[in-house]
Amino acid sequence: MDGRSLPEMLIRQMEGMTIKQSGVFQLIFFIFLLLSTTELFGQQKDFGSWWEFEMSGRLKNDLKLSGELEQRFKENSLQFDRTLLTLGGEYNVLDYLNLAAGIRTIFITDPESRLHTRFRLHTDATGFYDFDRTELSFRLRFQYGFEDIFFIGYFSENNFVSRQRIKVAHDFFGTRLGIFGSLENWIRFNDRYGRPLYKIRMVVGTQYDLGRQSRISLKYIFENEFNNVNPFQIHVLALGYSYRL
Repeated sequence: MDGRSLPEMLIRQMEGMTIKQSGVFQLIFFIFLLLSTTELFGQQKDFGSWWEFEMSGRLKNDLKLSGELEQRFKENSLQFDRTLLTLGGEYNVLDYLNLAAGIRTIFITDPESRLHTRFRLHTDATGFYDFDRTELSFRLRFQYGFEDIFFIGYFSENNFVSRQRIKVAHDFFGTRLGIFGSLENWIRFNDRYGRPLYKIRMVVGTQYDLGRQSRISLKYIFENEFNNVNPFQIHVLALGYSYRL
């Protein structure tokens, strides 16, 4: 570090980005502004904070296993919302394609502050393309959520979702610093009312490599819900730490 603050480093590094790279980030920023100014009647707003810890390791060059622990807080970050524990694996099928699968356990509180357990299964296919230290990726995720292991087969009562995410990330040459942004939507397959699209998430953030094995990240998340009985518009500040074995 040369004494400059993190925002000053980001601005200086972004000045050296190519027109193609800056254009991608400008497009994501424009979409973010468009979504953040959209407000629905009866929509509830909140600010939350998320804390994320991830540990991963490779059994082989093409196979990676990971575990993630996440704590989320709501009501202006003053009230516990949920804990998420995720176990997963990822396999590099081709130079430009990864396949992954995982299971997530969620401990969530209801309005009476009672704790409940939920489960989610997911499968992913992620394609990516690299150019000039910038990676552009598209992830397709199929997610199946249920509240009790004994009701896993009740398709009409459970939540079957498709999630599509486009993400761009850039590492600045000669530094440990990087930036990223993503746009993702949620589509229900078993929607009963003909309104399958119900949530959009926008993420912008920065990351810093502490060493060869560890990294910290700071990101701002904007979530906009619609086609729900009680839609939410949520602003989140998330701090993450990851460690590679």
